[in-house]
Amino acid sequence: MMIKLMRHCKKKFAATDRQSLKLLSHFLTLDYSDDVRATKPSLPDCLNDRAQDNWEPLFAIAMTAGEKWIRLAQAAAIVISGDEGQSPSIGIELLKDIYDVIEATQADRISSVNLITALCADVEKPWATFNRGMPISPRQVANQLKAFGIHSGTIRINTTTAKGYLFLNFADAFSRYLLPVEEISVTTSQVNHDGGCMVTPM
Repeated sequence: MMIKLMRHCKKKFAATDRQSLKLLSHFLTLDYSDDVRATKPSLPDCLNDRAQDNWEPLFAIAMTAGEKWIRLAQAAAIVISGDEGQSPSIGIELLKDIYDVIEATQADRISSVNLITALCADVEKPWATFNRGMPISPRQVANQLKAFGIHSGTIRINTTTAKGYLFLNFADAFSRYLLPVEEISVTTSQVNHDGGCMVTPM
């Protein structure tokens, strides 16, 4: 399946989606103020402490409003504040390198172990020493990807199962955060060069 990546301009994103969040916050403040106060939102790990403090009230509102608004708040926070103090943010950098792994692998899924092996293969990237001089851990990968709405799960590769990721689940994040516009190919059945065998859909 071919997925065309769309360019998302920060100014356009801020002008439209931030306005929507502001309008939503007005109505929720009137009707759901107690629920909002009781909410303890989960904030993207790729935001620094200052950015998390600034975004926490909007995330509390978004969590009260529902899943759609949580995704919108996550996207807005990462695009607007995700690169404060870092260029690019570590989450965006990880997403870009996973995109490169997908292009090289030409499969439709990968185990967490093999993903980390691929990420650490380039010694000029931060992943081989990300975990206090050790390779980035599966938990650290999962925490970074969680900010983009991407979660690991149990996947089937040939006759075995393992914790890992379906590449199709990265499509939305790729379309939002990877620039410039480009075409990517996510297939449902291709050769798994990582293991030298065929990978079939679950």
